[in-house]
Amino acid sequence: MREPHRRKTAMEMKVKSKIARVKKKHLGITKPKSSLSDGRFKRLMDGTVVDRRTGELVGGRHR
Repeated sequence: MREPHRRKTAMEMKVKSKIARVKKKHLGITKPKSSLSDGRFKRLMDGTVVDRRTGELVGGRHR
């Protein structure tokens, strides 16, 4: 009895989680992919990060 219940519950949670993810996506409730998705910063090809407003390098790894 215990094992069939676990399988059924796992399947139900899988479906419920998918529904919640799709609902959040439609409502626009998604967490940003990275801190650079703000639009204020851009990462250059050499890996340095630049503030778009001021043009200054951001972070500690300046080359």
